[in-house]
Amino acid sequence: MTRWRCICSVSLVLVISACNKPAAPSPEGKAKAKPTKPAPAKAKPSPSAPKKGPAIALGQAPAAAPKPVPAGPPLRSASRAEIEATIESLTKAVEAGAKDPTNPWAMSHGLLAFGPGLKASDGRLVIDVIVGDYAQLETVANKKVYGFPGQTADKTPVEPHPDLLVKSLVEAGVPLGRKFKLKSGKTVTLQRLVDDAAWSFAMPVSDKDWHKFAWSLTLFLEAYGEDGVIKSQSGPIPVRTLVDRAVNKLELEQAFLLKIKNDGRPDLLEKRKQGIFGHTCGGLHFVQAAIQGAGRGGEKAPMFRAAKQLELVDFRWDGERRIYRKMIQTQPKYRFLLLVQELKFHGHVLETMAMAHDWGVRPADEATRAQARYVAADLIDAVKELKPMYDAQSRLKEQVPQSYYDLIGDGCHAIRGLRQALVAFFAPPTNP
Repeated sequence: MTRWRCICSVSLVLVISACNKPAAPSPEGKAKAKPTKPAPAKAKPSPSAPKKGPAIALGQAPAAAPKPVPAGPPLRSASRAEIEATIESLTKAVEAGAKDPTNPWAMSHGLLAFGPGLKASDGRLVIDVIVGDYAQLETVANKKVYGFPGQTADKTPVEPHPDLLVKSLVEAGVPLGRKFKLKSGKTVTLQRLVDDAAWSFAMPVSDKDWHKFAWSLTLFLEAYGEDGVIKSQSGPIPVRTLVDRAVNKLELEQAFLLKIKNDGRPDLLEKRKQGIFGHTCGGLHFVQAAIQGAGRGGEKAPMFRAAKQLELVDFRWDGERRIYRKMIQTQPKYRFLLLVQELKFHGHVLETMAMAHDWGVRPADEATRAQARYVAADLIDAVKELKPMYDAQSRLKEQVPQSYYDLIGDGCHAIRGLRQALVAFFAPPTNP
């Protein structure tokens, strides 16, 4: 593939058809004779009289009753001990890749899982490697700014999504005043990198623009706050304006789910890159950015709208887990590829749930706790089944690099999601 993205190129579509044979129409009755006496004005119908209902044209069959919703894959609840053991095993599996100084994309994901103190395999802090080795000057709207290329000369991913690396630095807790030494000998602060990202930002117009938007919004929320203003090449833009547009867009992108959700039919979910499915990682980065903006503002209306979008994510989880399990059964030759998608999906969903709780959009009630345990169990099971692939990382890196990148990047998201879920939804361990 020419661009490294954390989304699988395989389209998973579940086509469900219902063929119900209509019942034969009931025969038309004969006309009744006129009564000899006028009926009372308010006569009660006899017990045998049929109830009134919608008229059915001659030869038209009544609507068939809907088929019951098929049961999905069995659910199970993850325990705290299982989660802690999975974090430990997954850490061992992804740590080497997340410390690779030749792969800034992987290192940026390592920051999410292990924090700003993570050291690269050459002994330097990962944050120093990312900025010092890969930041470069460029000209945007007649201004010299620091940025990052999409990939290196040998096509190693650097920043396939605008602002990914700076967002990761800020999100990991690196102080804005932190200085970095560049290869040129000059120094640059994280604040300068943030401000230069703001200058380079342009309001999204096309679907392609919106697919790149999530990382920028998260960066500006983390660096400037929900009441901040970014100084872009086209003029000042309030962060709240970006949040409003993100929530509006998220509602549009997930609107196609409302009908089957309201009908209670997760089995009818299809993935054809429509709406939210056209975004990287199933659009869950976009969901996270919009939910964060709505939650940090603290206003009831946006938070209510954000909570409704989270309900759609819950519905998606029910539908998508069915798709993955069915495809693994019917297309076993794609098993490992589908398991990587399960790692990606369940890890990002669990991460989204925990983040929404931190931002005040999702309460830690019993229903949410139960849901978190189910999602965590699906994630843990996928990690276990992926052990052969993690054991073969060196070969994958050479032969199937995209799968290798997914194992590292999505493994890091899974670690963060599991850690955050422990805090948000699981009771603290009891002392012996």
